[in-house]
Amino acid sequence: AVLGWGVGRWVYDDPAWRQLADELQCGLLRVVVSNNGGPADPLSLPVAEQSVRNASLGGAEALLKILNEFARQPGRPELQDANLLLWGHSAAGSFGTTFAALHPTRTIAFVRYHSHSRGLPVDLTATARVPALHFAGEKDTTAGVEDSEALWKSGRALQAPWTFALEPGATHGSSEALKKANELAIPWIRAVVQQRLTSNGKGLRPADDTSGWRASNTALAVVPAASFRGNQAEASWLPDEASARGWRLVTGSAAP
Repeated sequence: AVLGWGVGRWVYDDPAWRQLADELQCGLLRVVVSNNGGPADPLSLPVAEQSVRNASLGGAEALLKILNEFARQPGRPELQDANLLLWGHSAAGSFGTTFAALHPTRTIAFVRYHSHSRGLPVDLTATARVPALHFAGEKDTTAGVEDSEALWKSGRALQAPWTFALEPGATHGSSEALKKANELAIPWIRAVVQQRLTSNGKGLRPADDTSGWRASNTALAVVPAASFRGNQAEASWLPDEASARGWRLVTGSAAP
């Protein structure tokens, strides 16, 4: 589910994402969330009242109702219990976080692209077991870097399977940076979906924080988890070698 906010429309229309959905046999859903009867600009409301950020204001319920409606169509009963991976840019990045807090057992993962919580509380108890990919732009003057990095660190302190990637030179809504981010986002999503989905499509496997690869955000080095000797709480979790290569490409790090 791609939130139709900011650069989300580019992700939804991107042929690389359509190819990934075909490969994984997943649906691709563009979701537009707005406050019912609210102002034209939802960001003029207090942060906690912005539906695009806070899935508990009705957006989560509406998204599940949409799936239920699709499930009533001939040949689509599996959509009633479908699991979701959510992608959001800027304010909409928090929609995935808050959805995962409400429905952790139905959330495969969430991706926050150049996002800032703006003080919106995050329920780490529920979300720390859900894989997450946090992108920050080095030159993003709208969302900044510190908020995303702090959220990622708070999750890693709880051994959350979370990844943080700083894109050198990237601004808040650059199409070039977004295309470059695919080099990590697509293999990361592919690996996480394949690892978490069960053969019968019922439920989700837990993400394994002990496996995969580790990326040091300070040293810009990536190694298999078994070879990592640093502080786990200060290293990004990566699900497989392909996503590790993608992390190197996006962050500009050299191979070990």
